[in-house]
Amino acid sequence: MTPSRGEADEIFLTRAGRQLLLDRARELRDRADALIRSLEDHAGEPWMVDERERALDELDRLTSALATARAVEELPGDPRVVLLGDVVDLRLSDGTAERHIIVHPVEAPVDDARISAESPLGVALLGRHVGEDVEVRAPSGPYRCTIVSAEREPTV
Repeated sequence: MTPSRGEADEIFLTRAGRQLLLDRARELRDRADALIRSLEDHAGEPWMVDERERALDELDRLTSALATARAVEELPGDPRVVLLGDVVDLRLSDGTAERHIIVHPVEAPVDDARISAESPLGVALLGRHVGEDVEVRAPSGPYRCTIVSAEREPTV
C-alpha cells in the first residue's frame, strides 16, 4: 500500500467526510421515501419515477462505500509529504492562497474544500513535499503552485 493513496480498490474517508456522506445517505433515503408517497398520491409521474431511481442508485453507491470504507487515520502520516486526508495550504503563482483537503473521490463532492485524489490537483500534490513547487495539468491549462503546508485533518 502506498501511503499517498492506499490500495486502488480501498476507500479511505476522513472522519468529517464519513459524517457528511452519512448525512447525504439519510437525505437520499428521505427523498426516495417522499417520492414513493408522491407516486402513490399522483398516479406515478414519470419524472418522479426517474428521480426516485437516481436517488436510490446514489444511495446504493454511498451505502456500499460507507460499508467498506476505512478511516484515513489508518494510513501513515508524514508532515513533510502530501498524503490522502491531508489539509494542504497552497500558494499559487499569482500569490493567491488556497486550502484543500485531499480525499477519496467518493468524498470529494460533499463540500468545496475537498478535492479528489484523482483530480489534476490531487494527482499533482500526492506524494510531493512541503515547500515543493508543482505543476498542475488542469483541463483549462497547466499552472504552478507551491505547497506551503500539509497536515492530517484534525479529528475533533
